[in-house]
Amino acid sequence: MTTDPRAPVSEITEIDEYAIAPHFRAFFRATLWGGFAGGGVFLLLTVPIGISLLIDGEIGGGISFALLPLIISGIGTLAGMVLIGLPLTIFLREYSREFQRTYAIVGAIGGLLLPTIFFGFLDGFHVETLGSAAITLGMFGVLAGGVAGNVWGSWRASLAAARSPDGDPPTNPFHDMIH
Repeated sequence: MTTDPRAPVSEITEIDEYAIAPHFRAFFRATLWGGFAGGGVFLLLTVPIGISLLIDGEIGGGISFALLPLIISGIGTLAGMVLIGLPLTIFLREYSREFQRTYAIVGAIGGLLLPTIFFGFLDGFHVETLGSAAITLGMFGVLAGGVAGNVWGSWRASLAAARSPDGDPPTNPFHDMIH
């Protein structure tokens, strides 16, 4: 224990509660963009059907059917971000290798593999039925994972660049006034 009153008592009490908010915003922004990229194409089919259900008086059914592709792709993108994106972030940060392209490539590969594994568990990994459904949804998973990885990678690369000691040292305005 120190007698200096300016010394922090504990590291836990010194954590700024607002410091984590930008990370959450970036995470959910990447998840939303990935969800829109993966499910947006299907809206061309579901929105007109949803509107016709709304006209028939099925308000809940019409809205939920119209937004179903975004809900499904959003859940899939969130699963990919949690199961692949966050562990990848820990790994890349540990080895100081956070590049936007790395996140985008791994996100696209994960977007292809996650639907394949998911349908494999549902179908029992039968090759003749697994291929068509998994690859079809995997193509949209590539879009969702690639976009989510690109958005998340952009955020993480900017943080890595700010942490990098190779950049220009911060300027001291008092030093600049004197000299």
